[in-house]
Amino acid sequence: MITKKQFDTLTPEQKRCAIAQDVIDRLDANLMYGSQGKLVYVQTYLLGDLSLKDAINSPEKTCYACAKGAMILSWIGNFNKYTFEDLENFDYNIANEQYPVELLELFGRTQLDLMEVWFEGIRYSWTCSEVWNLGEPKRRYIGNLRGIMENIIENKGTFVPNY
Repeated sequence: MITKKQFDTLTPEQKRCAIAQDVIDRLDANLMYGSQGKLVYVQTYLLGDLSLKDAINSPEKTCYACAKGAMILSWIGNFNKYTFEDLENFDYNIANEQYPVELLELFGRTQLDLMEVWFEGIRYSWTCSEVWNLGEPKRRYIGNLRGIMENIIENKGTFVPNY
């Protein structure tokens, strides 16, 4: 985890790498699992009085997420900006560009859509045109959340899929 104060001292490229590394750290700690087909799933029925941030950071709770969802969980787990209701809104309105503004500003729509298409292995009706015009996702990234995050770090904050 990183504090907001530490995060704010980083360059945009370093910030994107920090989010990707945090996702990897969460995967390693079994706080998160990559899952295709849904933006985010948090075991809310087990939460009791926990906040969303506490639930995301709890080893007793399981979170599942796609590529963009994993970055949202990382953001919330570190900076506690959003509520359960916000999380549901991102999930239900993802086609209407209801991205967390911080991640959209940091990664950009094209990068977020690119990671999502390569993770899911399919293009969606809401996928931006720049991603539609690229080649088909490679199997090595489909369902491979760790591989996508490692690619971001290796490429200094930018997801660069291998065609």
